[in-house]
Parts: sequence; C-alpha cells; structure tokens
Amino acid sequence: MKLNGTKQVLNFNTDDMIIIKKQAMLNLTENHLHELLERDVYTEAIFLERFQLLSDQNG
Repeated sequence: MKLNGTKQVLNFNTDDMIIIKKQAMLNLTENHLHELLERDVYTEAIFLERFQLLSDQNG
C-alpha cells in the first residue's frame, strides 16, 4: 500500500518521522530491524510498512 505525501504526513507523528528517517539513512539490515522490534518500538507490521513507504519515497 502506497500513500501520497499528504496522507503519509497525517499518518505519522513528528517523532515517528525523525526515527524512521534516521533508520532509513542507516539502511538497516534485517537484524537491526528485529533488534528494534524486540524493544517494542513498533509492531513489525507497522514498522515495516512505514519503512517501506519511506524507502519508496526516497528512492
């Protein structure tokens, strides 16, 4: 599912965007994702969906 920029901004709060952008810049590996998820920062489905949206958006 791909959201347009306006809708995406409405779905994410500022803290989410800062965290996700930093993680996207680090080009996280699968192990890093699982370490983050184990700390309950995000559920896997929500995290991977948001990460994919930013990956798509940032090329």
